[in-house]
Amino acid sequence: DLADFHDLHKNQLSIITFNYDRSLEEYLYRTLCATHSTRKAEVPALLKRIRILHVHGDLGPLDWQSTAPRGRPYHPHPTDHDILNASLHLPTIHEAQAENFAEARPLLGARPRIVFLGFAYDKTNMINLGGHAICSDTNMVHCSALGKSAEEIRDIQRKYLPKAHFDPAGCASLQFLRNIPALDD
Repeated sequence: DLADFHDLHKNQLSIITFNYDRSLEEYLYRTLCATHSTRKAEVPALLKRIRILHVHGDLGPLDWQSTAPRGRPYHPHPTDHDILNASLHLPTIHEAQAENFAEARPLLGARPRIVFLGFAYDKTNMINLGGHAICSDTNMVHCSALGKSAEEIRDIQRKYLPKAHFDPAGCASLQFLRNIPALDD
């Protein structure tokens, strides 16, 4: 529905990812283009309104994200030139920690609902994200736990996320999201 398309910019969605790849951005782009084919030209500007932060850097802009010659299409066969350009967007872990984690912490703190999806809860990453400060009396934190034992979940809660709601069934990502109370509340 076109009304929903134009209201997408009103969302409060921010995505913090530890992945370098751009598959999420490409998925959102292709999905919106397919469902709103008459508005394809508007999709890149609309997607710029969703903050997607790659804390460890990314592989550079996609062709639809950039008017500069550095944007490249999403495909599985990069040229040597594509690989060189992608490497320019990958900071060292220390560079990423200083700038990107500093940007991630207020994104987490400002949200009434936080969802950790497909996340390993690594000690360094949890500390860099703010640890105990992630959970507050004003937000609700939902955590996927696929492959985590009850003991591992208790340990994560004790160390970093004391008020978080962990998925007790250890569901795959899609089922986990379906089990969370409506995200548009």
